[in-house]
Amino acid sequence: MVKRDVNSTSIKAAGKHAAAPDPGGIVEQKEELRQRIREKRYVMALDEYRRTSEKIELGVIKTPEFAAAREVCCYVHKESTREPATDAILRAVLADPGKELVVPITRVKEGRIDLSIVDDLADLRPSTFGVPEPVHEYIIDPSTVNLVIVPCLAVDRRGFRLGYGKAFYDKLLSAIPAGVPAIAMAFEFQVFPEIPVAPHDKPVSAIVTEKRVIRC
Repeated sequence: MVKRDVNSTSIKAAGKHAAAPDPGGIVEQKEELRQRIREKRYVMALDEYRRTSEKIELGVIKTPEFAAAREVCCYVHKESTREPATDAILRAVLADPGKELVVPITRVKEGRIDLSIVDDLADLRPSTFGVPEPVHEYIIDPSTVNLVIVPCLAVDRRGFRLGYGKAFYDKLLSAIPAGVPAIAMAFEFQVFPEIPVAPHDKPVSAIVTEKRVIRC
């Protein structure tokens, strides 16, 4: 594991978004799209889900962004919701002595995500929303990461992603320095030419599906 000094800075008020009018019905459009994708993703057969996830994981590992990154922030998937799996990516980071694995911790009450270094997958236990999170936290400043790998319910070719509606990952992406690559993992059916976008939405720089890598 890469050795360096860290601090306990977390993603703070910059990620807070005030309620705003919704004249274009964006909130409603997003919710309709969420429901459609949830239904399509949740009914995936387990063998198909795992097979397709492996292709996406391999695609991420083969990107130049992954090869160049030292501090890799990657979400830990929840199989029951059929998020593209990340096991292989997490193991690949831990197996590389030149890389360090960083995973998100969701702080529901505070409305933010913190980032923690992990050096052993055995330290991950189901936590917030049933997503595995580290038992022993080693919080770092998000400005130190070199690559962020995020989940989505839907994403468009411009890089704008649709999450579960709490803006946790938009806040994280806002806290990452400009120029740091962000990759969304998605099944091909989750990719659209364009999805509804709100002012606080933050785009990713690339999308990896089981078929291709899309540069945004």
